[in-house]
Amino acid sequence: MVSSLVPTTLVDTVPSIQKLMSVLAKNLDDDSDTTLYLDLEGNNLSRNGSVAFLTLLINTSSSLDAIYLIDVHTLKSSAFCTPQSDSQVGPPVSRTLKEILESPVIRKVLFDVRNDSDALYSHFGIKLQCVMDLQLMENGSSITSTSVLLKIQVLIWTQSRPGKRERRRVKGFLLRNWVAGLQSSTSAPSTKT
Repeated sequence: MVSSLVPTTLVDTVPSIQKLMSVLAKNLDDDSDTTLYLDLEGNNLSRNGSVAFLTLLINTSSSLDAIYLIDVHTLKSSAFCTPQSDSQVGPPVSRTLKEILESPVIRKVLFDVRNDSDALYSHFGIKLQCVMDLQLMENGSSITSTSVLLKIQVLIWTQSRPGKRERRRVKGFLLRNWVAGLQSSTSAPSTKT
C-alpha cells in the first residue's frame, strides 16, 4: 500500500533554509508549473502581532510534493534573506524566500491573505505578488453581480500583476462562476402556488 502522507521537513536553522532554497531553485524557473501553497501562523498574526511559522507546500508537476515548516520565530529575518549555499548545485541565480514571495511570475496560493500579507510586509518588508486567494475565489464563485466580479478582477490585476496566462485563468474562472450563478438562480424551482 502506498502512503498518502506528504513528507514534512522542519526548517529551523540557516543550513536547513539554505537546503530549502536549493530545492526551490531546482523547482522554480520561468516555465515551471510549480505552485507554492502557503500559510502563516503566529500570535495575533498582523502588523501588531508576530509570525511564528510559515508552512510551505511545494506542488510540482514533475516531482513528489513536499511540505516545509519554517520556524520564523527562531530564524527571524534569516528565514527570508538566506540564499542557497554556494556549495549547492543549482542555477547561477540564487534566490531568497523574500524574492520568491515577491516574484510576479511564481504562483502562490493562500487562504485569506490579508493578515498574512500584513504581517509579512510590516515585519519583513515583503510585498506578496502573484497570489491566488482561495477565500476570495470562493466568495467570487457565489456572487452573481457583474459589478462585484469586475471589482474583484480589477483588484487582482492591480494588486498581484499576474502574467497573461494567469489573467486568462482568473478571467475564465470568474466568468464560468458568474454564468453558473446566473443559471442556478434562473433554474431554481418556483415556490409559488
